Amino acid sequence: DFYIEGITNIESDDFKYASEIGYSIKHLAVAAFSNNNIELRAHPVLIDSSAYLSNLKGVRNGIEIETDLVGTLHIAGSGAGQESTASGVISDLVYLSNLDKNYEDQSNEKIKNTSNIFPMQQLKFKNYFHLKTESSNDAISKIKNIFDESKIEIDLIESKKNSDGKQSLIIISKLISDKDKDAVVLKINELDIIDNIKTIRIES
Repeated sequence: DFYIEGITNIESDDFKYASEIGYSIKHLAVAAFSNNNIELRAHPVLIDSSAYLSNLKGVRNGIEIETDLVGTLHIAGSGAGQESTASGVISDLVYLSNLDKNYEDQSNEKIKNTSNIFPMQQLKFKNYFHLKTESSNDAISKIKNIFDESKIEIDLIESKKNSDGKQSLIIISKLISDKDKDAVVLKINELDIIDNIKTIRIES
């Protein structure tokens, strides 16, 4: 019931461009509770290179917990490899061996859900836009016009040469809702000069 996005559309160039502007790309799951609403989502994000989660390398996974009294807590550990996989398999086997008991326990629980998952389209993020084009110089003015007409401010716009020899435009927007971002993407896709466009949210 919540928003999930994978990493299929992310290319090696995105990691390079993100690094050049001070970010790294991570796949993040977020859960938060506020005003009787649950924010629940899992998707790729750009995180500031100085952030704790940004610096987890290799097979390490991390959890960041924001608390009222003791500040931010960090937990990190191996999330892949032989030991982690074996641990997962063993825990599944233990669960299956106790399936009848687990089912009975769950059936006896009375859970009153008074919360709603907050609509993803209403959440606001800064966004990374990666546009592939034959001519970045011709595209810049047209792209700026679309952003201006949509009343979306731009933090950064840079022209890059990507690994397949084409030109790329990298844009970092100010804070916008997912709904407004999707509307801008539709307008940009209508331009003949743009071959491809992707976006990645920036987690603050």
